Amino acid sequence: EIQRNRRIKNNNYLKELGIVTNDNLLCLYEDSNVKLKDIDFVCKKAIATFIAIQVACDINNNKYEESLKYFVPLLKKFNVEDFLNSKEKRILDGTYDSQDPIDMDWAYEIYWSICWALGIVDDIKDGGKMCDCNAAIDFVMSLNSVDDFKEKCKVRSIAEILDMQDLYFRYHWAINEYTVNSSVSIGNLNPSNVIERRRGLDWIISDVDDWYDLSLNA
Repeated sequence: EIQRNRRIKNNNYLKELGIVTNDNLLCLYEDSNVKLKDIDFVCKKAIATFIAIQVACDINNNKYEESLKYFVPLLKKFNVEDFLNSKEKRILDGTYDSQDPIDMDWAYEIYWSICWALGIVDDIKDGGKMCDCNAAIDFVMSLNSVDDFKEKCKVRSIAEILDMQDLYFRYHWAINEYTVNSSVSIGNLNPSNVIERRRGLDWIISDVDDWYDLSLNA
């Protein structure tokens, strides 16, 4: 019943936006089977990712060396060196390929969706609107510890997170539909935005450590 109502509500929302929908697309998750990742772990991962993103952005701006000098000490300050995924480690140890900094630039949207689940970001329903980078930076740079970050969190309920995950799952389906049939409408959805935010939402309720290992089927 919960899944049915969620599906109907989200499909109706997509129709209001004029986005192609699939009424037969079932929800991926059941509330009773879902568990949130440990919040301490999620907070540390969010901070580690934020730091790696800054270095990746500076690679794109040809400021890699000075960026490392500034941001690597922050990993130690927040005690999050052990919370980097494979791509983030490559960014920081200099073994990255040409695609890694591009992917990490988009990881801002993963970070943003996680911050939404933690209750730090108000809303991410608009799949065409990019995250507020200045706010994203301030979430970490204005703080001194992981505990400071945790104090800002008002973790959302499983039901609320699954509502949003299901919405992004449907956005993702619409984008896939558009790639095979460009006559359908996806409104103002930004494909990369949608996929990376969904990656964050799926990750926080998965048992997968590295979100680039998630299979995001739609």
